[in-house]
Amino acid sequence: MKQPMFIVLAAALFISSAFLLEKPFVSPFSAHNRVENLSFATGEVLDYNINFGFLKAGEGKMVIQEEMYQVKGTPCYKIDFFGKTTGAAAWIADVDNNWGAYVDAVELKPHLTYRNIQEGKYRKREVAEFDYPQHLIHYKELDFETGEVKENEKIKATGQIFDMICGMAYLRNYDFDALHQGDTISFKAFLEDTLYDFNIVYHGKEKVKTKVGKFRAHVLKPIMPENKLFSGTQPITVWFSDDENQIPVRIDADFAVGNGKCILTDYKNLKSKPNLVN
Repeated sequence: MKQPMFIVLAAALFISSAFLLEKPFVSPFSAHNRVENLSFATGEVLDYNINFGFLKAGEGKMVIQEEMYQVKGTPCYKIDFFGKTTGAAAWIADVDNNWGAYVDAVELKPHLTYRNIQEGKYRKREVAEFDYPQHLIHYKELDFETGEVKENEKIKATGQIFDMICGMAYLRNYDFDALHQGDTISFKAFLEDTLYDFNIVYHGKEKVKTKVGKFRAHVLKPIMPENKLFSGTQPITVWFSDDENQIPVRIDADFAVGNGKCILTDYKNLKSKPNLVN
């Protein structure tokens, strides 16, 4: 899986948040797993700055489209994340990516996901369709320009699985107060054409600064497998607001060559008033 360093940080907003699922979990491949959505609604927009060290490297934006969509007769939210380099960073690594998902409005599970990747000369376009009756994920890699299918796989998928974006939507409706500091959460996640096993450690609550103010937030740290990109076994820290919206407000990442951050800079059309603190 090709993931240049910048895009790993840009993706961290969704990769880290999506990979946090409740341990006593009902498989999304079962039927009628209703999730009461209390945290978000159509029209929500979240904006982020992406920094390396003290330098701004790019911007991220999460958008829940204003209208509802139908996928095989099922009402769905359409959620998109856009990430791009800006300023001097764009000269070094020109990135302009879009990840999206059609998210079941009742169960918050994925029905169709897609990624359109532009990183310098590298291009990738992919679609994944979730076939729940057959317990399959239909993964297709498309020609970036023509849309013709280059690769077509059927991936067997059972158990507790979400893609990045639907995992974030589910997590935003999770009762964090049921966790204790040091609890470890285990789960599977689908990214690109691969299923991954991850563990997350809950680190309680603390206050965190953003560009829109200070939030009391839940702190979570994924345990990363050994790799050359990150430093240490828990190199990513994710903060989710301790309020009814439970938005991801900040992500820090310790790379082998430096530190990166995704920090909330603006929000629009939140379902509930954010709980900013002094």
